[in-house]
Amino acid sequence: MEQSLWFEEAIERMKEKLFSPSADLYAFVPVSAYETAWVAMVPDPDDPTHPMFPEYLTWILRNQNDLGFWFDQQHGINIDYHEHINYKHQWSNDDLLATLACLIALKTWDSIGFSHKINKGLKFLQGCMEKELINMRNSNDDGDEAGHALLHRWFLMAKLAKAKGLKVFPTEQSNNGVFYDFQLNGIKLEKEEADERVLMREIAFKNRSSALLCRSPSVTACAYMITGNQTYKTYLEHLLADCQHGVPPIYLEDKDVIKLCVVDHLERLGCAEHFSEEISNVMDHLHRKWIAEESKVPQKDDDAFQIYKDSLAFRLLRMHGYQVSPRRFCWFIDDEKNLSYMKDNYAFFLSPMLSIYKASHIAFPEDYELDKAGAFSRQILQMGILSMKSENESNTLARSTKFEQEIEHELGLKWLARMDHLEHRLYIERGGIYHFWIGKNAPCCILRNDDLLQLATNNFMMRQLVYRKELNELHRWSKHTGLFTMGFGREKTTYCYFAIASAICLPLNTESRKEAAKCATFFTVADDFFDEKGSLHDLSILTDSLQRWEGKALTSHSKIIFTVLNDLVHDISVKSFKQHGHNVKKILQDAWKDIFISWLKEVEWSKNSHYPSIDEYIENAKTSVAVEMILLPKCYLTKPKVSLQESSWNFRSAIITKSLEVLCRLLNDLESYEREAKAGEPNIVLLHLMQNPKAKIDDVVAIIKNTLKMKEKEFLQLVMSKDSESDMPTEWKMMHLSCLKIFQMFYNSENSFDSPTALLDNINKAIYEPLLVKKTISQPADFIIKELKKINTKAPYTKVKLSRASNKHTLLSIDSNKWLYPRAKKQFHKLSFACSFRAYNTAINKCLL
Repeated sequence: MEQSLWFEEAIERMKEKLFSPSADLYAFVPVSAYETAWVAMVPDPDDPTHPMFPEYLTWILRNQNDLGFWFDQQHGINIDYHEHINYKHQWSNDDLLATLACLIALKTWDSIGFSHKINKGLKFLQGCMEKELINMRNSNDDGDEAGHALLHRWFLMAKLAKAKGLKVFPTEQSNNGVFYDFQLNGIKLEKEEADERVLMREIAFKNRSSALLCRSPSVTACAYMITGNQTYKTYLEHLLADCQHGVPPIYLEDKDVIKLCVVDHLERLGCAEHFSEEISNVMDHLHRKWIAEESKVPQKDDDAFQIYKDSLAFRLLRMHGYQVSPRRFCWFIDDEKNLSYMKDNYAFFLSPMLSIYKASHIAFPEDYELDKAGAFSRQILQMGILSMKSENESNTLARSTKFEQEIEHELGLKWLARMDHLEHRLYIERGGIYHFWIGKNAPCCILRNDDLLQLATNNFMMRQLVYRKELNELHRWSKHTGLFTMGFGREKTTYCYFAIASAICLPLNTESRKEAAKCATFFTVADDFFDEKGSLHDLSILTDSLQRWEGKALTSHSKIIFTVLNDLVHDISVKSFKQHGHNVKKILQDAWKDIFISWLKEVEWSKNSHYPSIDEYIENAKTSVAVEMILLPKCYLTKPKVSLQESSWNFRSAIITKSLEVLCRLLNDLESYEREAKAGEPNIVLLHLMQNPKAKIDDVVAIIKNTLKMKEKEFLQLVMSKDSESDMPTEWKMMHLSCLKIFQMFYNSENSFDSPTALLDNINKAIYEPLLVKKTISQPADFIIKELKKINTKAPYTKVKLSRASNKHTLLSIDSNKWLYPRAKKQFHKLSFACSFRAYNTAINKCLL
């Protein structure tokens, strides 16, 4: 689908904001009212009666809420957007602390005249503080460390406010039990306060962990006010130069880190396809710096941040095909002292460990250090999750954070088994917030921008629009060709299309996607014809006809199969020739001939109760899995960015293609050996058992899984190395990766492909269900709404045939006036741009195909 002018203009505006020489990347970092307040307190060294940074004082004056409080933007990552639509009526303890800090800042410069705003803020605090103090007191009484620290922090802030002349606790409530308890706790904490201040002075005066200190604007502002150190002044001046919109929760002077985060953010939002040239330039720049700094000794004075930066850079560089080594950030893995320190202080290493864990997904065969680092990072993340859950159960202040959800998702689902399109949806619905965890209960938001989130939302819904149109067309094709009415086997048009469209979201290419889905749908039916319907005689005739590519003598099912295949090959060949000028008809025919021969051989083995050797089986089975016929049309109908010689278009014997075939076969066999054992069909697991009769089934499965894991690493090295398979374009390598992700998704922990319901929820989310995002940006562009109305005017059929090899005559009748899922009905009434009742409901029903 052609992009609208509006959408193209929105992309160009975002390119200017993100990648132009004048781009203000710090504008994408949310403002922390708490941090801004502290920097606003710093007096001008030349005139202590005025603030050194009046711009930040102005920000405070302009951003007080109508109710009198300041919303601390950085902590929005803790709050579900569905529950946090109206900021006026919901606030958190973080907002109250930010409000108290802002009031202290205003009171510091009260001579300028801010009494009205101060009184308004105090009234708000006094009206809602009691509830928060009760929560803090309860947490403190329960022995919760975070609750104790928070109560202590409140006391310090309240004491500072009192010193400034602010009456935080109203006189009429001085005898109130909650406030009295708070004051008593303050007295009890006096000695602790002195100890903490001494520690803070030691850090500030002696510059211990100076790199960590100079990432927190509030701590640096405090250190400068105590010491007058010019280093801190310079830091604050740089902060003002970069962050004129307000002070961020964490200030990253290293702009390369922000660039890395921007690239990762765009990819997670699903918008990277629109910024490919800009992203390529950024990665080239970062790779040159990586090479220049590779020989340097890793920085260890700021372990957490440096590990995070290097592991993120490694993952992005490797994913973009650059040759980089993980040693840059894995230096700590053989140092027991460092490992022990990280375990003891795991809360400060959650973001670096999550980054390392993600990087470990793309380990190559020789990346032993990365494997060890990945295993260790998983331990740390599990410790973090257990701690968070424990606090959520016992602490009234604890909240389930987006970061916690992200860790659970990362640990729970293998990266290769995730569909990119669904990952983008998940990230968008969580608010499109890119954050960094710097300590216990201290998430920092690094990137957040509603305009970019709006762009990602519209981009996702445009894809949904295209996907619905194409899927409707494919269903018509399936009926027209007769595949839908064959009466046996698995008709998996929706499953096949969903997988191909969702695996990797490269720029939209309608023909590539549709023809690959047709091939996948076709070979599912044809494979079932060989497995359960056709006699050995009929199958032999069909296979022989295909070798001659002549089907006149064929009848019944064999005739339909040959006709559909012949039309498929012709259409793909014609489209490829028109697009690229290359005739791939013979390549496609030869590939299909080999597949049918391999299917016939498997039938002969089964009929004759013949069990081949493992090598003989693999040689045949890697062809019979037929992954080539998803791959070839996707590649031949996707124009590569480089010019290829005629010989390069036949890559069937390429190492990367053969590697993919073996992986897909192993994945299939691991989840189907029980069924194939009953059917008397050969399978890699069964053949291993026959050769090792004393072995246990679990041991054999473990051996094959280990083999699979090693071969995945070899495959990823072929995909992600620019110098491997030098004649193959990057786009085609990504097509190989998408095929592996499809098989990983279908056969991750069960045979989802043969299940009539396992993928329904994912299909609905990928193609039909509207996004659930913040109300202010949930409305798609007008042109999307118009197209949605067009496509949903024709309601699909409400009776669908639900058939499998094991249950091929089942007919599921669905009443279009009943909702399959209560949530779907709720969403329909909730969202203004949902489809019509009948169309939306039957669209879900159609997924049962």
